[in-house]
Amino acid sequence: MENKYNRDLYTHGLETYEAEYNKNTNGRDFVFGVVLGTVIGGIVGLLLAPKAGKELQDDLSEKSNKILDDVKAKTEEKKVQAQSKAEEIRTQAEDKKAEVQTKVEEKKVQANEKAEEVKAKADEKKTETKKKAEEVQSKQAEKKANKGVVTADDVENEELKAQKGAIKSEVKDEDLKGPKTVVEKKTFDKK
Repeated sequence: MENKYNRDLYTHGLETYEAEYNKNTNGRDFVFGVVLGTVIGGIVGLLLAPKAGKELQDDLSEKSNKILDDVKAKTEEKKVQAQSKAEEIRTQAEDKKAEVQTKVEEKKVQANEKAEEVKAKADEKKTETKKKAEEVQSKQAEKKANKGVVTADDVENEELKAQKGAIKSEVKDEDLKGPKTVVEKKTFDKK
C-alpha cells in the first residue's frame, strides 16, 4: 500500500475564516443625522417662516455674526492654549539647560580635582627622583673617595678571569672549575 501525503485530502474540508471587523456605526450615523437634520431644519425654518424680508435678513445676519463670534472665541482659546503649551515647553527646556550646566560644572570641578591629584603625584615622583639622583651622586662621590679600593663591579671580565686563573694555579682544586664556582663581591687593592 502506498503511503503518500495527499494535500487535497487534508485541506478539502477546511473553511477559511475572515476576522470580522466591527462596522457597527449606528450610533455615529444617528448623531450625524440628528446634527444634519437640525441644521437643514433650521435653515428651511428660517426661509419658510412667515417673517418679513427685513426681519429674515436681520435674523440671518444675527445668526451669522453669532457663528463668527463663536469661531473667533474658539480660535482665541486655541491660541491661548498653544501659547501656554509653548511657554511650558520653553520652561522645561530652560530647566534642562540649567541641569546640563550644573552637570558640566560638576564635571569641571571633578576634572580640576583630578588634575590637582595628578599634579601632587607628579610632584611626589619628582621628589623621589631627586632623592634617587642625590643617592647616585653620593655613591659616585663615595667611589671617588675610595679610588684606591676596587670592587668586583669595577674589575673587568678579563681581569676577573686572570685572577681566577691565578687562584686556581695556586690552589689546584678541581671544585673551582665550572658552574659551581662562586665569586663573592669583595674589595681588592688596586696595584
